[in-house]
Amino acid sequence: MSSALRIVLVVLLLVPAGCSRGPQNWRQWIDQATAEFKAERPAKAFEACDNAWMAALKEKDGKQTIAAYECLSQAALLLGKPEKAFPAFRKVLADYDQALLESGSALRHRNNFGVALVNLGEKAEGVAQLEAALDAYEGSAYHSLLHYHVRMVLVANLARAARVFAEEQSGIRVSSVILDEIRVTLENERSSKNFASTLGTGDALAAISELVRFRGDPKAAAALAEQAKEQQANESAYLSGAPRTPSCDQVIIRSLVMRGCYAVLK
Repeated sequence: MSSALRIVLVVLLLVPAGCSRGPQNWRQWIDQATAEFKAERPAKAFEACDNAWMAALKEKDGKQTIAAYECLSQAALLLGKPEKAFPAFRKVLADYDQALLESGSALRHRNNFGVALVNLGEKAEGVAQLEAALDAYEGSAYHSLLHYHVRMVLVANLARAARVFAEEQSGIRVSSVILDEIRVTLENERSSKNFASTLGTGDALAAISELVRFRGDPKAAAALAEQAKEQQANESAYLSGAPRTPSCDQVIIRSLVMRGCYAVLK
């Protein structure tokens, strides 16, 4: 027997029976994550998503990177540790914002990042991220002005987050410039009772009323709160009892199917 053949036989004997290589690329790691999600093992799912993320970064593939982030953020949410996905999203904002925009999920992810920051006590950065989301992608089909319901979710979250910064630029902007914007919209749609174009306004007004109260104007806050209740009732009637928050997105990555929802500050 030749020495080369002896080496091959030794290697074969050392490899356990039935042993196979693990996932090697983005697709295989996503498939692995799918299996872990179905088995309700979020820690293992996060690990698989993270490997899919690293594979996408290595290939510099924007679409795969955003898909891997969807996977990562969902696993982190299931773990109750959304901050585990923060480094990845900071990378997305820095290097893959165009791919995020093209995915159609940019405002949802920006909103959820801001909300998670606020909930974890990083209020200043959370406010900055929510305000940036309001203004992001100007000139594109995904600017928040063209998605009024989503914009109102961002406004409501920003108003709640900015209560500790009531006299700073963000708090002043929400309770003045954006409030005026809302009033103009309501006035324009009032005659036609076009509640479809004003969805989310009730919750936004309720959040702004609290901010105005924090700014020391209880009379104006009370008037806004009454207007908010009326608008919320009109929206609920229009929606026939369905939730007033935007519907969740169905996210499909190969065989992995998830629901991506907008986070709301309380």
